[in-house]
Amino acid sequence: MARYGVPIFAACVYLVAASWIVGTEGQSYRDSLRRARLAAVPAPPAPIYSPPAEGPREDVAPPTVLAVKASPEPEKLADPSPSAPPIATRTTTPATPKSAAPAAEDRLAAWKKDPFWSRPELTRRWDFDKLTLADEKEMGEQLNGLILGLNPEDPGSGRKRVQEAAEPFLDQLENKDRTYRFFVLNSDVANAFSHPGGYVYITRKLLEMIPEDEPAPLEFVVGHEIAHVELQHALFCLNDRVVRSFSDGTLPKLYFLIIPNGFPERLEFKADDWAYHRMKRKLRSEHDCRQFLRLLDSYARAHDFANGRVKLLDYRTKRLADPRDGATFSPIETHLRSHPAAFDRLKQLKKLAVPVRP
Repeated sequence: MARYGVPIFAACVYLVAASWIVGTEGQSYRDSLRRARLAAVPAPPAPIYSPPAEGPREDVAPPTVLAVKASPEPEKLADPSPSAPPIATRTTTPATPKSAAPAAEDRLAAWKKDPFWSRPELTRRWDFDKLTLADEKEMGEQLNGLILGLNPEDPGSGRKRVQEAAEPFLDQLENKDRTYRFFVLNSDVANAFSHPGGYVYITRKLLEMIPEDEPAPLEFVVGHEIAHVELQHALFCLNDRVVRSFSDGTLPKLYFLIIPNGFPERLEFKADDWAYHRMKRKLRSEHDCRQFLRLLDSYARAHDFANGRVKLLDYRTKRLADPRDGATFSPIETHLRSHPAAFDRLKQLKKLAVPVRP
């Protein structure tokens, strides 16, 4: 499978850099994309930290050097159904009809000539075997610049709400070396994600669906995203043997592959677990800890992703059906939709139920 990865992923990245999006590919090209199965981010069995062998513990701060081991064989996700790799655009030009689509090789050749994607920070492949917190900070700053360059910030005051929601978790971090930064993106799609370096993003739409006088739901969202950073889930997936084999830079892999397709189910449950226990330490009730997932379940049912694990290709096809939506489509929009279903996440939280301490 890995031998198909490099050319397919590179062709995908070109589509993002081009001034339009090709809606449908030829049959043989679709078949090769399906074989690649890039939409499923494999979860290697080895922990990101070494030692200890069982992976990072919640009560132990991560080491200064993040020793990351490559997986000898990728682990399949629970839902391994194939899907095409992420595709997006840097411009607002509507999708080009199928008849006008050039060959994949021509698009790849054109992408290689685009100076934007030839910038050193976008072609750099970070060495995860010797990655330090300083390296993670630098990589995070560069990825943040890419994200904000392609996704506008919301000019409102939502960032203050997000920062306040983060305080209960930041107070409980044993390792204070990582500085967290919070951003609100101006998007009509409810979404939240984070990435290495301590960067957390919430969309305007997600803030709108959470009442301002009920802080607990937003706390859970922010805590979940901080957990992904603290537990190094993005680096865990980037260090997969197949993902490492791609010749493309680390930042494009994060932006077009890891963030859009989310993390393996077990890592999403771990992030929920991490946020849940820290909310309980702050005397939050079971209702408070589960409130966001109830809101998300209602939102998901109303927006056609009640079962979660939305495939980027399916979502992109729907968005491009309306030229206005297609003009603003961004691959990172699917991150929240790529999670396990909200009702499954609620079941997992109920298993963790503990009484509130007096």
